[in-house]
Amino acid sequence: MRSNLILLALIIVGIGVWIFFLAGRDQSSVDPENIEFAVTDTSAVYTIHLSLYSKGELNKSLALLRTQEGSWSLNGQFTVFQPRMNQLLKVMHLIRVKEILAPKGQATGDELLASANLHVEAFDRDGKTIKSYYIGSPAKNGQGNLMKLEGAEMPVVVEMPGLQGFVTNYYSLEPLFWRENLLFDGRLDSLQSIAVDYNDGRTDFSLSRNINGIDWDFPLDSRKPEADALKKYLAAFQGKVYAESFAFENYPGLYKELSQRSPDINVLVQNRNGKETKIVLYKRSDNPNNYFGWIDGQDELLTIQTFVIDKYLKTLEDLLGSPA
Repeated sequence: MRSNLILLALIIVGIGVWIFFLAGRDQSSVDPENIEFAVTDTSAVYTIHLSLYSKGELNKSLALLRTQEGSWSLNGQFTVFQPRMNQLLKVMHLIRVKEILAPKGQATGDELLASANLHVEAFDRDGKTIKSYYIGSPAKNGQGNLMKLEGAEMPVVVEMPGLQGFVTNYYSLEPLFWRENLLFDGRLDSLQSIAVDYNDGRTDFSLSRNINGIDWDFPLDSRKPEADALKKYLAAFQGKVYAESFAFENYPGLYKELSQRSPDINVLVQNRNGKETKIVLYKRSDNPNNYFGWIDGQDELLTIQTFVIDKYLKTLEDLLGSPA
């Protein structure tokens, strides 16, 4: 479950402490070194460290690392979901000062940051610091956060243009928030074969590129796919296919229970680079819009939406274009 530990740690004061956000100095009179939070060139960022502190003690941390291929990893272990990473980099690029605090507010802001803060550090390819700042309590109006650059003289209130909500929502310390829940690479040009085995009475099928690498055959059947049916089926393979969510936290013990019985459906996908992925699916009596399942070898319980995966779950009869 994606509990927002950042907000729980940072919202440590009652409503009313933000009285210090009343009129402060004009931004034009402030030293730029106190307010330059934005990362001008996010392509130069290769490492981001997020560390949550409470009363000076480290509670939780993670690292986002750019790979040689240009994607990102979580702690060097899991692939990061790229759209979420893109959003963080966008926030880091567009973040700006919303309000300069009055002198009393600056003192109160420093006290709040000392009590709880999220330390954000961005480094370049060589490990040189690009930005380092502290994020604190959300503003009382529900938009923006208290922030302070490392080494700056004072905290300020920051926002991202067009953002409704807290800046901290994009700096999550929950690993599942960042992890890519990829099932398989569903781009047609990367696909070598797909096989679907059913345990519910439907007819299994296995479809593979033939020796010329262009046409498709049933390798275990002498019949040929019907041209229009095959074209319609292959049209579904347009991009990467993702599960809906990691489910092991919400359904403790269910993986063990399901693994003791045969899956309702097995899907085996082989890419042209030789990588094979086996996905096991279990129908849900409580929710026909979802399967439970996992990738064989990873064995982490997932929820998989039927509208996402069902387009690939055809039968031999479907691809023959008429009953066999």
